[in-house]
Amino acid sequence: MISINGLSKKFNDHTVFSNIDLNVDTGEVITLVGPSGTGKTTLLRCLNFLEYADKGTVKIDDVQIHCDQKKEKEIIRLRRKTAMVFQNYNLFKNKTVIENVMEGLVYVQKISKKEARVIAEAEIDKVGLFEKANNYPHQLSGGQQQRIAIARSLALKPKVLLLDEPTSSLDPERSREVLNVIKLVASTGMTMILATHEMEFARQVSSRVVFMENGEIVEAGHPEQIFEAPQKQRTREFINKFRDPISA
Repeated sequence: MISINGLSKKFNDHTVFSNIDLNVDTGEVITLVGPSGTGKTTLLRCLNFLEYADKGTVKIDDVQIHCDQKKEKEIIRLRRKTAMVFQNYNLFKNKTVIENVMEGLVYVQKISKKEARVIAEAEIDKVGLFEKANNYPHQLSGGQQQRIAIARSLALKPKVLLLDEPTSSLDPERSREVLNVIKLVASTGMTMILATHEMEFARQVSSRVVFMENGEIVEAGHPEQIFEAPQKQRTREFINKFRDPISA
C-alpha cells in the first residue's frame, strides 16, 4: 500500500530527516512517536506533498513519485489517495459543519451537492455529531471540531488517512472523544499513519510503532515489543519517561 524509500528533507542547513525507509501494508495503523522536533510532522506532510522531500521515493497504492523528479500531475494523483487530519482542525469558519464536510466532495471530486450532502451526513453521523450538522465551527468544542475534521477526511474515501498530533491542542476529556473516533476508524481497516504523544493510545491502536529521533527511525516494531522489550537504549529511555512518576 505505502512504500517510502530513502526519503530525506532539509530546511536550509537543517536536516529534518534522512534516508527514511518504511513500508505499510493495507489496513495497518502505524504510529510515529518520539521527541518533539524529530521530523514526524514533516514526514507526514511529505507523504502527500504538502512539503516536498529533497530525495527519495513515495509510493501510495499505484502512484509512485521520485521526489527529485516530481510532476504536478503525479502529485495530484497521489494526493487523491490520501486525506490529512491536522493539529488545529483547519475548518472553514464561515461554513457550517456539513458545508465543511461537503467542500472537498463538491469542489475537488466534482460530486453533485445532493450526493455530497448524503455522504457528508453519513460521515458526520459516524463521528457522533449529526445534530451539529448546521452549526458553525465556533459553536463546537475543540474535540467536536477535530471529529468533524476526521469526518471531512473520511468523506473523501481516501486509501490512507494521515493524522498529525490530532489531540495536541485538546484537554484530556476532549482528547478521549477524538481518540475513540480514531480507534473506530482503525477498526474498519483504514490504513493510517499517525503522529502522536499519546503513548497508551499508540499501544492500543497500532499495528506497529515507529520511534523517531533526530530525523531517523531508531526502532520500529509491534507495540508490545516497543513498550515492553525495546531493543535500542534510546527507545527504552524514551518509553520509561512515560512510566516514571514525576519527581517532587
